[in-house]
This record gives sequence, C-alpha cells and structure tokens, in this order.
Amino acid sequence: MYEKIEKNSLEIIAIILLILTIFSLATLNIVFDKESNIDFPRAQQIENQESTITEIIEYFNDNETYLSSNLTEKETFHMKDVKNIIVFIKNLALFSLISLSAIIIYLIKTKQNPGKILIIGSLITIFISLILAISFLNFNTSFEAFHKILFTGNWTFPAESILIRLFPLEFFINAAKNILIMSIIGSIALFLSGIILKRLKY
Repeated sequence: MYEKIEKNSLEIIAIILLILTIFSLATLNIVFDKESNIDFPRAQQIENQESTITEIIEYFNDNETYLSSNLTEKETFHMKDVKNIIVFIKNLALFSLISLSAIIIYLIKTKQNPGKILIIGSLITIFISLILAISFLNFNTSFEAFHKILFTGNWTFPAESILIRLFPLEFFINAAKNILIMSIIGSIALFLSGIILKRLKY
C-alpha cells in the first residue's frame, strides 16, 4: 500500500512538473527569440529600435542591473519588474526540468513506465492552453488582470512612450498566441512519446 501511495504521489508531482516545464520553456523561447521580437511589425518606430530591443533582451538574460536605453525612470523600473518575473520563470523551468528528469529516471530504474506521466501531463497542458486561449478572446481584460497580479507600482504608460511603441498590445497578443501554440505542439510531441513508452515493457 505504501508503495502504491508513493508511486501515485510521484506521478502527480511529475505531471505538475511536466506542465510547468512546458509552459515555462515555451514562454522563455518567445521572450528570448530576438529575431521575432525585432521583426514584429510595429505601427510606430523609434530611433535605434533594433539595438534597443536587443539590449532589453540581453538585460533580461544576464545579471546586469543597468539599462542604457533612453527609457524614463518609470519605464526602467517596470523593466526591472519584468526581469524579476523572467528570472523566476528561468529558475522554475530549470527546477521543473531537473526534478522531472530525476523522477522519470527513478521510475525507469524501478521498472515503472513513465509513459502515463507524459500522456496525462500533456493532455492537461493542452486543456489549460485551450482555456487560456478562450480567456484571451477578451485580451485587454486578461492583460490588465495579469499586470495587476504580477507587477508593483504603476505599469501604464502614455502612447508615445518608448515601451508602448516597442511593445504595443498587439505584440503581447502575438506573444501569448505563440506561447500557447508552442505549448500545444510540445504537448502533442510528449503525448505521442508517452504512447510509445506505454507500449514498452520494463
């Protein structure tokens, strides 16, 4: 009985870790896709646009605490908040991936098939992605709620600000769509992998 409880607990933890891994890696892939971020069509251009976007991405990706771009103090403070969230997502992705790998290796070594974890975890991820896609039909409301929950201080800016011109609402709609698409594609691949693993004998 204890072994069954242990197995079920490990499977539940692994499923949660799988979901976190998929969403966090998809998010990071979109955030650090410099080419797509630069090439996104913007209605309003700014001077040195490409170098400014590159600098912001590099700022998110290292331990530097200084942005030399011509941002206002308020915009710089908001970028610091954004970076803190991205660092959290990076740490979450690393922790989830390592922990999930450890559990799967343990299951394989103890002659237990991890295929079930991949199947259930990927299906739940697809379901969550579809729910999020429906919520994004009213993107303005979802976007505002997201900011109120995750950001401190004032995160609204005038239309002529650099951040708004660089990252208009359409930019975030496109990013959210791509994160969900990537999560679903990754989940389908893991689902198929789970089906194959389920057929293997341990």
